[in-house]
Amino acid sequence: MDNFNNIIGYNHIKNELNRIIDCINNRDKYERLGVKIPKNLLLHGVPGVGKTLFANAFINALNRNRYIIRKDMPDGKFVEFINNKIREAIDNQPAVILLDDIDKFSNNDDNHRNSDEFIVVQSLIDDCKDKDIYFVATANSLDDMPDSLLRAGRFDTKIRIEEPTLKDAVKIIEHYLRDKKVAKDIDYEEIAKILDGGSCALLETIINEAGLYAGYDNNEIIRKQDIIKACLRIIYNEPYNEEEIPLERLEVVSYHEAGHALVLEVLEPHSVNLLTIENYFSNKGGLTSSTRNENYWYNIGYMENRIIALLAGKAATELQFNRLDVGAASDLERASNILSRIYNDYYANDFSKFGRGFSEAYKVKGESWMTLKLKEYYNKAKAILIDNKDKLDKLANELKDKKVLLQNDINNIIRR
Repeated sequence: MDNFNNIIGYNHIKNELNRIIDCINNRDKYERLGVKIPKNLLLHGVPGVGKTLFANAFINALNRNRYIIRKDMPDGKFVEFINNKIREAIDNQPAVILLDDIDKFSNNDDNHRNSDEFIVVQSLIDDCKDKDIYFVATANSLDDMPDSLLRAGRFDTKIRIEEPTLKDAVKIIEHYLRDKKVAKDIDYEEIAKILDGGSCALLETIINEAGLYAGYDNNEIIRKQDIIKACLRIIYNEPYNEEEIPLERLEVVSYHEAGHALVLEVLEPHSVNLLTIENYFSNKGGLTSSTRNENYWYNIGYMENRIIALLAGKAATELQFNRLDVGAASDLERASNILSRIYNDYYANDFSKFGRGFSEAYKVKGESWMTLKLKEYYNKAKAILIDNKDKLDKLANELKDKKVLLQNDINNIIRR
């Protein structure tokens, strides 16, 4: 029986939870093997990934008296509520207790981990050790929770729920659009790639936002452009500005973003998902969205590709207009952060290069190692752009005209 048939994707999580459900519901067959049933479950992960949805499905599969503890009252009353609710569960065994958003049980900024809420929960979990009561907890973060509460024996099973994979995101988008009137040309994978790493809640919000755009324009169906508008609205977190962008700025931004996209496509084909210079309020540039290789942090080549692509916006602007690109500060900062990670992972081979010796380790012939490497990567970006200047021009002009280019558009321009 699939206890999680209302949840899209996450098969590895479902398999693990189904195994625990079987342990609890069929205790005898496991006890005959001489093994103990694991005590209590903690699901954690960033907001919007479906922790409470998983927890509720898990609880429903146990067929026990259920009790929910969620903080919606002042601290003093909440401690009393926790006590009363767990005591009630003890009187009505077998029971399962959901501690929803357990990391939010205490708002005390001073000595947060030793708050009364955590102490009473820990104490009551211990009181239930030999009783037929199972605790399920959800948390956005474990950082501010006491280690003593998280240890084995109190929560034997801890599972992190990540954002959906690309494959699962496609299924989720299909699910949300299933009962809606949508255009036939919508490419679900194309949309999922734009929102690479987005939570389930984010995907649902964007599909709904797209429907609102369609309705406001009095359309009978949700079109691809409605979904793109919704994606950009959520990504920028600001409303679209209908004021026209000055032509000079439009040209500069077009080449800047085209530079990012072209170089990354040369280094890692089919990785750029979205290229836009749409005018969102207070936005001073554009956006190049791309999918990062899953081995990114374990391969210096992928990290170097990102640095080169980040510096390509500056290189493209300066190549085309023969002037300094003053809008590249955030790109340089991001490139420097990646380069610092590269140094720590691949170049600092002995501990003497950290602490006091760290700044000296960056020095090479009087010039910082960071500066020399950034110049090297910048020159690589510029060389790629010079070798592909015709494609850069086409990409920039198409972007200036259409304002938004998706992966298929970019492929047609670069590879036709």
